Amino acid sequence: LPPLPRQFRVTVTGAAAEKWPSYLGVFTRTQRWWYGRPVYTNSQGRFLHHGAGGDGWMIGVTLGKFALRGSRAHHSPVSEDSWRYWTGSEWKPASVTVTASD
Repeated sequence: LPPLPRQFRVTVTGAAAEKWPSYLGVFTRTQRWWYGRPVYTNSQGRFLHHGAGGDGWMIGVTLGKFALRGSRAHHSPVSEDSWRYWTGSEWKPASVTVTASD
């Protein structure tokens, strides 16, 4: 598998962006690893990381927690095309785009 880039840019539009504005922006690779993939963090201290098994990539305040999540395991979050966000009571589809910004 190709190495993952040093940075990802996460853009979110619509209700998910209004609910979780601190979960956007540029995420830079840290020295930490979680379930076999590097952990990324943004300027707001949110973590972009891969979950266990087939959970896929997610963004949360701590590792293992998330308010935005992908649908399945991918090597890179760029490949994830089906994101969901937590409204406070349920998961709903989110308009999320992840691009490599090395």
